[in-house]
Amino acid sequence: MQLYPWQEDLWVKWFGKGQNITGQSFLLYTGKGQGKRHFAHYLSQSWLCESPLEKGKACGLCQQCHLFTVGTHPDFLLIEGDGAGEGKNITIDMIRNMLKWSILTPQLANKRIVVIYLAEEMNVYAANSILKMLEEPVNHTVFILLSEHPYKLLPTIRSRCQRIDLGKASMQQSIDWLHTTLPQAHYIKQTLIVSYGAPLWAKKLLDQAGFETLQQCFTQLLAVYLYQQEPLQVAEQWQKIAFINEWLYYWVMECIYAKETGHISPVLKVLAKQELLDYFLSQLNTQQMFVLLDKVIQWKTQENVLNRLLMIESFLLQWQLRQ
Repeated sequence: MQLYPWQEDLWVKWFGKGQNITGQSFLLYTGKGQGKRHFAHYLSQSWLCESPLEKGKACGLCQQCHLFTVGTHPDFLLIEGDGAGEGKNITIDMIRNMLKWSILTPQLANKRIVVIYLAEEMNVYAANSILKMLEEPVNHTVFILLSEHPYKLLPTIRSRCQRIDLGKASMQQSIDWLHTTLPQAHYIKQTLIVSYGAPLWAKKLLDQAGFETLQQCFTQLLAVYLYQQEPLQVAEQWQKIAFINEWLYYWVMECIYAKETGHISPVLKVLAKQELLDYFLSQLNTQQMFVLLDKVIQWKTQENVLNRLLMIESFLLQWQLRQ
């Protein structure tokens, strides 16, 4: 396992110069698609490793590293939600089971490590349940909380963790990494722009469909609003695109921002021509956009295979009717 290129300096700053990192509770935070889960796994392996190398990195050869790499290390536990939208998916039962595990004596290493991804997805009962353990942790357990929105966590949880800002990859670092990872990919810079500069998010988009597909979908969205395409025909095409509901959320947000401020973001500019955007925004009903935003958020939390096409059709019909 290797760090992403944009994480190397951060590793040296915090963990690679022999610093005495104190505490047993850490809050690592950065935006979506920047590699925080990968960093937490890399950090966990280095702390479990029997023979860490210079700069504190895991050797990759010992028994601890082997077990970690194949996902069977008995002293490492990952807690995460079910990934279904914006809901609070980490429940109190998950946290209670984790707490029971965390107080047990380590089986192989000298510590146990718990990673919680994403910490803001703990519901209020789960968050209150973990708070006491963060206040009085057992000596052999380390907690690593990962977050995209740390302000959503209880202030008492934030205050009991050592907070580390993982930062973001620069545009050039992201472009270089994507060129190396996907040498045959096209429109890398444009894809990074619509992915808000997040390299892993951009890679996922390039793997799934590519920038051209995303651009076509946005153009169809505007065409439906302007009565230039039929909503049901577009919905039929969109149901095959796995990421469309997620992008609709961001596009509606961008449209609201552009209408209210008069500023068109780079995301919209790279997806459509200026003339088309200007005309579309001149026709836009902001009040309707907020209604549709609620609809997309609901879609993100409830979507399943059976109702996917129906939800897309409902959204596009309401989008065109401007209601």
